[in-house]
Amino acid sequence: IVELYQKDVADVGGVDLNPVIKNLGSVRVVTDPPACNVIIDSKDYGMSPLDIDLLEGKHRINLTKDKYRRKTEVFNVVADSLIELNYEMFRETGDLTVITKPKDAKIYLNEKYYGETPVELKYLEIGDYKLSIRKKDYKEFIDSISVSLNQEIVIDKDLSPFPATVAFFSYPSGA
Repeated sequence: IVELYQKDVADVGGVDLNPVIKNLGSVRVVTDPPACNVIIDSKDYGMSPLDIDLLEGKHRINLTKDKYRRKTEVFNVVADSLIELNYEMFRETGDLTVITKPKDAKIYLNEKYYGETPVELKYLEIGDYKLSIRKKDYKEFIDSISVSLNQEIVIDKDLSPFPATVAFFSYPSGA
C-alpha cells in the first residue's frame, strides 16, 4: 500500500515529488579496529561497522576512537550504488628516551625488556607505564611515567651504587 501511495504521489502531474529517494547511494564503513565513532557531515551515525544510505555527492567522514588518531576524509556517493570505505586506525603515540650514568643499564616498561641505555623508544603507545632501570651492582630505579600524544619524555638518571662492603683478614690470626 505504501509503495502504491508513493508511486501515485511521485507521478502527480508528471512532477517528481520524491527526488531524494532516487539520489541515494549506500555506504558501508568498516574500521580496524572496529567500534570507531562515525561522523559524516557533522552527524553522528554510531559505531563501525555500519551501513547507511546517503544523498549522492561529496561527503566528509570523521572517525574517532579513544587513544587512536582521528581520521578525516572526503568521499563521493553515487546514486544507486554501494561503496565500501575501509580504514585502518593508528594508535596515538609519544616518544621516550632513557639515558643513565653509568650506561648499559637494562630498561623495562611494565616488565617488558626494551634494551640497554642509552635507549630511544619512538612511537610508544600513549598511556601509563612502570619504568624500571636495572644494572648489576646498582640500586634498581622504579618510577611511573605517562606517555602523552606527541610528547617526548627524556629520563636522565644517575644510578646509585650499592654500598661497598669491606672484609679484613689477617694472617696469622689476630695480627
